[in-house]
Amino acid sequence: MRRVTREHLRSARKRLRLTVAQAAAEVHVAPRTWVNWESGAVEVPDTAAHLFSMLHGLKWRPRQPTKKKVEQPR
Repeated sequence: MRRVTREHLRSARKRLRLTVAQAAAEVHVAPRTWVNWESGAVEVPDTAAHLFSMLHGLKWRPRQPTKKKVEQPR
């Protein structure tokens, strides 16, 4: 699945007509944390994106863990 980007987060918040403080409160973080996500200073955690999407019926889903290829010893 795709990673929720800062653009996704910001556009969804604006579409829902939420302030930064309101959106942050919904996912139980400080408003400054939300600002950091929207500015790109910090990646949006999958858990926060998932909670926000569930609360508002958005179609985001957390990304699936990638399987790392393990090299066999020679």
